[in-house]
Amino acid sequence: MNCPHNFAAVHLLVAAEHARVHGDAAAADLYEKSTAAARDSGFVHVEAIASELAMRFWQARDPARAAAARADAISAYQRWGAMRKLRALTTSGS
Repeated sequence: MNCPHNFAAVHLLVAAEHARVHGDAAAADLYEKSTAAARDSGFVHVEAIASELAMRFWQARDPARAAAARADAISAYQRWGAMRKLRALTTSGS
């Protein structure tokens, strides 16, 4: 992979989604790694999406972790300037 630093967060996010779909508990760790890699790389758009997907992953499993991931997603979408998505997250309580 050329320039793995640019693709690490997305690669980890796809791996997290793959793990989630297959019922693999490793998804939890992969979401965290993806969010951290995106944050470290300055890819706020990937951070926002990874945080939102982590929130959805945690909703049925651990409401406290889902709430923390939701707050992270809201923060990232706000920094990204994705106002419609931000409104959707803050008004629906998803």
